Amino acid sequence: MNPVAFFEKKYTYSGVYAFLLINRIQILYYPLILPTYLIHPYMIWGIIGVGLISQFNLFLLSKWFSSEHSGLGYKGLVHLFGQGWLRLFAVIGLFLLIMKLSVITLGYVEILDTFIFPSMSSIWLTLSLLLVGFYIASYGLEKTIRFIVVVFLCSVWLIIVYIPFLLPPVAHLYDIYPLFPVDGIDSPWKSLLFIWSAFSGPEYLVCLSPWLKPQSRMLKSFTLANTLSIVEYLILFISSLFYFGSAYINKISYPILSMLRYLQYPVLERIDMFFITIHMLNFLFFISLFLLMIYGAGRISMGIHLKPTSRMGFILCSLALYACMIAAYKWLWRTESSLNIMIVFEICSSALSYLLVPSLLLIAIKLKKGRVPS
Repeated sequence: MNPVAFFEKKYTYSGVYAFLLINRIQILYYPLILPTYLIHPYMIWGIIGVGLISQFNLFLLSKWFSSEHSGLGYKGLVHLFGQGWLRLFAVIGLFLLIMKLSVITLGYVEILDTFIFPSMSSIWLTLSLLLVGFYIASYGLEKTIRFIVVVFLCSVWLIIVYIPFLLPPVAHLYDIYPLFPVDGIDSPWKSLLFIWSAFSGPEYLVCLSPWLKPQSRMLKSFTLANTLSIVEYLILFISSLFYFGSAYINKISYPILSMLRYLQYPVLERIDMFFITIHMLNFLFFISLFLLMIYGAGRISMGIHLKPTSRMGFILCSLALYACMIAAYKWLWRTESSLNIMIVFEICSSALSYLLVPSLLLIAIKLKKGRVPS
């Protein structure tokens, strides 16, 4: 097959795209399972507190985008870490990307199986999502990034659906009491780790830095995106507390989606199905984006990144990823105990990558200060 420039760069995008990317990746899969892991009303403060820490982390990440290295992409990273270390980081990143994509894809397939397609095979649902993601990604990274505009405009307003749950007669203040723990907190680090992992994802923008304009005002876009994510998490969690109460919220599968079944509108029935369908755009976008990142990380890991990209190589990469997902589904996902381990590992790995990547980049920039590659 003829070479295809999957990573061709003709244009660079402004901070608006960084805002859209960060907000949508933070509001991807974790909001749908958020109440089950937090449960207690006082975790409202946990969302606010961790959101503020996330803002500091984004401040560190913005230093990378305001540096001379960010626009150089691979060359800039090689200058900071060297080829050997960069290949090692690519291997680690490849593993993390495969794990993240597998968890969010299988998780969304489970949602589709529960609410929309109960009789359809999960294997075929997974294949369908990957095929659509593959089709979007086949246009190349530059055009795939543009799709985030459509995704954001179609999905950001969905949070409005939950406003009725914040108003009487559904909302009662005693449902969010106590706002402070009375008898102490039982293992709060688990809930806080989940929240931190939910805010993760912006570190993957490092892979897109050549396509994002290096600028000192990138922090403004990061701040707006993170603030919007905090507001959306608070609305979702508080509305679920008002509707189910903390005593029952962990006994319901996907409370964020289940509560939509009880909304009644004269024009539209089954709001939950409509919500899941629209939210699918968000999943499809990041499936396509992660497919391209996995393909690029694999090429760097094998030392063939200087060779032209090809459709056959991308197809083989996608097939290998699908095989990994099916193996994970059959041997890990279908048993409840293994499911918990798999999700917990993804939560821990995402939290760790979000914590370390901005700090490592900033340290490397400081050490290489004044020495910029040509």
